[in-house]
Amino acid sequence: MYLKKDIAIQRGDMSSIKAMLATCTEWLKKGETILMFPEGTRSETGEMIAFRDGSFRLAVQNNIPILPVVLNGTREILPKQDAQLNMSAKVEVKILPPIYPEQCANSAPELKRYVHSLMKETLAEMRLPLI
Repeated sequence: MYLKKDIAIQRGDMSSIKAMLATCTEWLKKGETILMFPEGTRSETGEMIAFRDGSFRLAVQNNIPILPVVLNGTREILPKQDAQLNMSAKVEVKILPPIYPEQCANSAPELKRYVHSLMKETLAEMRLPLI
């Protein structure tokens, strides 16, 4: 993580969360891109779970777009609570158009709701059987 310049966080530690958000803000002000997983963890079932607020607050506070990336199949590579990688699993990636805070009235909760809904709908479409 250090060599890749990942921003570390200790889950459940509010001071760590605040430090991570402050570091993200510094990077954004320098024009850097940040990759965040808004669920905060992998789900047990492979279905999307509720998003956390941080990435959406950062987007609104720094007036930057969210670029949603939907992944399908990652659970088959490494299910939660499993230590064995399945390198033969297939993963599909779909990059959606950027969503700007003003599209959601510069409201972090509305931005979070909209992005979650859009990504959940896209994931469902990706999982439809091919006809």
